[in-house]
Amino acid sequence: MLIVIAVVAIGASFATMGIASARASMRLTGATREFGEYLEKARLDAIRRRDTTSTARVEILDNTSYRVTMDFDSDGTVDAPRTITLPDGVTFNNATPQTISFNLRGRTIQTLTAPGSAAISNQTVSFTFVGASVNTPANVTLTGSGDVSYSGAFVPTNPEVAALNISANPPPGTPPPGTPPPGTPTEPPTEPPTEPPPTPEPTPTPTPNPTPTPTPTPTPTPTPTPTPTPTPTPSPTPSPTPVGTCQTSPPPSASFTRGAGSGTITLNYENASATTITATYSGNDITGISPASRTISGSGSVTFTVYYNSGNGGGTVTFSAASCGGSKTVAVTIN
Repeated sequence: MLIVIAVVAIGASFATMGIASARASMRLTGATREFGEYLEKARLDAIRRRDTTSTARVEILDNTSYRVTMDFDSDGTVDAPRTITLPDGVTFNNATPQTISFNLRGRTIQTLTAPGSAAISNQTVSFTFVGASVNTPANVTLTGSGDVSYSGAFVPTNPEVAALNISANPPPGTPPPGTPPPGTPTEPPTEPPTEPPPTPEPTPTPTPNPTPTPTPTPTPTPTPTPTPTPTPTPSPTPSPTPVGTCQTSPPPSASFTRGAGSGTITLNYENASATTITATYSGNDITGISPASRTISGSGSVTFTVYYNSGNGGGTVTFSAASCGGSKTVAVTIN
């Protein structure tokens, strides 16, 4: 009797350990999925609202919590932030306090919380979650374009379907697919009823038309003497149309919102002919410009995107075109 009780106790302890491990894995999976879904919702909110001031963002506060700021009720206004606490036993693995925001195109802007840290655009960021009683960590990866992917320990959300093993050589006596079971009578095919062909209707004989009376041949009219064609006067040689001078007209200055991460400058041009415009920048707060050069023709406008960090300064952007008005400089302020 004591042996039976000991065996039952050992089995119950193993079952309890298995249930606890499964629950820990499910908590880890749920926390990881929830975090990834908040990243995707914040990105979609930034694209929908296109607000460069109140951007949608996710902030890592510490190893057990993060904060989400976005338009939760889709009324066009940013709502109060929500602080999410990870389930018991689930933590970020050595999480660095930081803010992940999204610009109006859904691209990432990473800003570390440490003083003096600069914003990094289009940065791929990985977050690792660990769970108590779970050997394998779970990872959430956010690419610079805003795509979210998962890897590591996850509970599958769809059941696995066993593969159907179809043998090329079935055992003897196996009927081919589609053969009815023995004893099932096979009904003969039903032939469609035969209808007699319709009786053709007789075609009436046409009534012959009477032969018309011949018309007498008319007397020909004499051809008049042709009038001589006058000699054409030569057309004057056209004067060439003067071609205008190529000119570029950027704005004298541009002001961008601090924290937005990027802004645009539109440059107008006239009478261009396959002219290449090169864009350069200076200043500690400006981090890049796209595109670096453009080839233009005719008249119109072209837009350049200026990337900058979260400083409260500025810089200059210079557009150079040797054959189109020379260099033009735009003063950039960030505030």
